[in-house]
Amino acid sequence: MKHKKSGFVTIYVLWMMSAMFVILFVASASVQNIYLGESRDRDKLAFTFESQAVARIALWKLLNSYPPTYAGILTLPYEMELKVMNRVYNVRIEAEDSKVPVNRLNLNELMNLTDIFLGDRNKGRLIFTYLQLNGRMNSVNELYNIIGSNGFGKLKDHVTAYSPRLNLNYADEKSIRVIGLGRGDIEAIISRRKDGVVNIMDITNTFNETILLKYATSTPRPAYYRIKVRMAKPFYSEAEYILSPDMQILDRL
Repeated sequence: MKHKKSGFVTIYVLWMMSAMFVILFVASASVQNIYLGESRDRDKLAFTFESQAVARIALWKLLNSYPPTYAGILTLPYEMELKVMNRVYNVRIEAEDSKVPVNRLNLNELMNLTDIFLGDRNKGRLIFTYLQLNGRMNSVNELYNIIGSNGFGKLKDHVTAYSPRLNLNYADEKSIRVIGLGRGDIEAIISRRKDGVVNIMDITNTFNETILLKYATSTPRPAYYRIKVRMAKPFYSEAEYILSPDMQILDRL
């Protein structure tokens, strides 16, 4: 009988110990989840405000990396890494006026734009109709409701609603092709950039003067900057801003 009672006591003690281990494990996991959740929420909130400051700091560092009298074009896109406490940011700076000025294009040019970047000329008609009804596009974000999420994702990095003209010192081949210049002209422009600033007044006699005067500029510095801020650690998040040269945030994409 004593052995039987002893067995019950042993089982009871083991059961209580197991229960205590379970309770401690659950409590520990709950505390960890609460801490990690609070930490992540804190980092997310920090990103909302810090990403804007990081964009401004990155642009300031870029613009101050050249002597004030430097007359050449900036090396863009430009990438850098910035750290704020435990958060690591990867930043990419592009010239906003390296992108096609969507508000200046006519129907044929808009169809040419969407054909080159989307493979769909009819999307250009949708954009043209929108511009006819609304006068202009105030943000590239408006493309989302015009051509859908897939088209927006592919086109937003190639067009601007801010810069009124395409800067020949920063535009890529496809963007220059949209405004109507041929391959030979484009190659000549890109070749001239290797020697320094492209001066639009020097090339109007060589290239299509009407096209250049309507759509192009050739300032050594961009009119606006597009800055992509990506948080790499402790988790991934990103934001994209349009900034003026005096580091004012004009839009978030």
